[in-house]
Amino acid sequence: MERIEPHDIRMRSDRVVLRPLTEDDLVLIHKWENDPDTMGSVRRGGPEERTLDMVRETYRKLSGEGFCFIIEFDGLPIGYGWLKRMDASAVPPDLAGRDVRQIDLTIAEKAYWGRGIGTVAINLLTEFGFEFEGADALIACNVGDRNPRGRRAFERDNYVVWRENPPREGEDSPTYDLILRREDYHSVTE
Repeated sequence: MERIEPHDIRMRSDRVVLRPLTEDDLVLIHKWENDPDTMGSVRRGGPEERTLDMVRETYRKLSGEGFCFIIEFDGLPIGYGWLKRMDASAVPPDLAGRDVRQIDLTIAEKAYWGRGIGTVAINLLTEFGFEFEGADALIACNVGDRNPRGRRAFERDNYVVWRENPPREGEDSPTYDLILRREDYHSVTE
């Protein structure tokens, strides 16, 4: 894909806004993805240098598979996230053939960590996935012990551990795939 696939979805909750990712945002994501504090807590295997071309390729491809967003707080970009269809081979067997989406986000600006912004962004993406996209389940993949704030944020929105993934070579802790099924989402929102 040559450019970011555009969409016009904007979501808001008080001071948090999720707006469409644009080509201009890729330079900022490149900076964030090369910050060892930010990415060392979320990327399995630790931080690795990512070129701007690698970031462009990744997010252009992601934008063609789903919805990519920049997370803003009081008008400042502080992170990014997405919601995309999951590969059929990666979904729980009881959800085979159903609409399962992967949800992912990163609060990249350290000054905004621990302020509940990730929880708000997860809530917005979750509502979008179920209420507007009609997903049957949402899965957050590879949430690890290196990022306990991230796991707690998903759990606050009623995601539960579906699968434990073994540590990769050179790592000593597993990661987890957390899931929220439509019926569990509705039981919380009703």
